[in-house]
Amino acid sequence: MYTKQQLIFAVAIMLAMIINVIAQPNQVTNPIDTSGPFGAPTVQITEVKGFTAPGSGFQVRVKWAAQTPATSRLDKFEISVSVRDSNGNTRTGNQTAAGTVRELVIPVSITAKPVSFQANITTFFIPIAQQKRDLNGTFVLDKGNGFKASGATGQSTSPVAGNTLTKCELANGTDLKGFDVAWRLAPVTQDLSEREARITATFTYKNGNQVIGARTANATVGPGTRQTRVTVSAAPVTSLVNVQIEAVIKVEVFFNLIQRTVTTLNGNFPT
Repeated sequence: MYTKQQLIFAVAIMLAMIINVIAQPNQVTNPIDTSGPFGAPTVQITEVKGFTAPGSGFQVRVKWAAQTPATSRLDKFEISVSVRDSNGNTRTGNQTAAGTVRELVIPVSITAKPVSFQANITTFFIPIAQQKRDLNGTFVLDKGNGFKASGATGQSTSPVAGNTLTKCELANGTDLKGFDVAWRLAPVTQDLSEREARITATFTYKNGNQVIGARTANATVGPGTRQTRVTVSAAPVTSLVNVQIEAVIKVEVFFNLIQRTVTTLNGNFPT
């Protein structure tokens, strides 16, 4: 279940994403409220200039400045330009830039003298407070369950029901170093784009109440993955006889919370 604050925030995002405001040169247009805890970056286009590069044809250079509040992190920019020529035709060009970029040159195919242009920058950013979900749990593997355990004990720190660790088992039932870990996530809203999951695990090998040794393992997997194998560098045992393994697992699932702030600049190319 979503909290009231999360629902209000989600609705605000949807409304903001359908707004497309045309701004005058050097005017910042930010359709998302920056006064709240999930402030959007402010973006200002500082230059749009057309030129012809030898061997490369007509190009448009776009420069911009961006200020990001401490509660957010820039993800990427999508830059588009459209050029109207003296024949009345309009040609466009598009490119994507990393969040650290502030200048881009975009080729545009035109066959006549450029008359006017339009530049548009769409900014994608990640509010830090919304960027991951944590799943934590403990599994006990031993001969009694075939070194396969499901349903982790312990609570997930994710506020969303349905996010949970589902199993941990010894790889192939006999591997002393490999463990298969699986988890489940509740469906996410359209505003969330899964980026990756990071798995950290500690495996404590025991003989009765005696700790033989502990090992750690880490793995990172791509979006949509719900199971992976983690491997310790060396097991402290050479046999599974009378061995019990306590596995403490943490899965951090990271999301891009996609929100958009659009700044559009119109003007004329110099003759």
